[in-house]
Amino acid sequence: MRKLYVLLVVIFLLLCSASGALATGVGFYGTVGKGTLKFEDDWWASSGHDNSREDTQIIGTGMVLDTAVAQNRIFNYRLNLGYEKLNIDFDEENVRDRLESVVIDQDFGLAVYKSDSARIWFGPEQRIFFSHDEFGLGIGPVLGMNLHASREVSLALKLGFLFSGFASFSDYEKESHAFLNLAILFRSEGDQY
Repeated sequence: MRKLYVLLVVIFLLLCSASGALATGVGFYGTVGKGTLKFEDDWWASSGHDNSREDTQIIGTGMVLDTAVAQNRIFNYRLNLGYEKLNIDFDEENVRDRLESVVIDQDFGLAVYKSDSARIWFGPEQRIFFSHDEFGLGIGPVLGMNLHASREVSLALKLGFLFSGFASFSDYEKESHAFLNLAILFRSEGDQY
């Protein structure tokens, strides 16, 4: 797992170094969320439980690359590469479990407001996540706002809701959660309004 995360960080850094000639922003993000996790009905029923859904909390961090943080363009692409912990609360037993994953989120944004001080956009987010025994895909709507603190720095806020499915060896079936993502982005010279 650690080797995979290091490989993804190296790939991200290579993308960032190549982005110097492009108008982009790179930075770091943190995310929190809350949702539910559904288990496979056969496993859940055989374990003697009544409810196959459990509450989850998410916390994560990582790196972000955006192709149009401040530009006067309609379309932007945002790539998040990070690490998340999904905490699962089993209400009946007062037990917690944790799923740690590497996540790759891709946002395809459409700007609805652009100025020299802010950019507001919305669009779909696609997610790929994996850990030592889990793999899954997710999709959902996101709404983002980039606030330009200076010519070089922007603060970004993203709200969204993801629906994810698991293709793994565990008894997890699907997960959904609402999230808040905060980022600081350092813009290249070409990424100006």
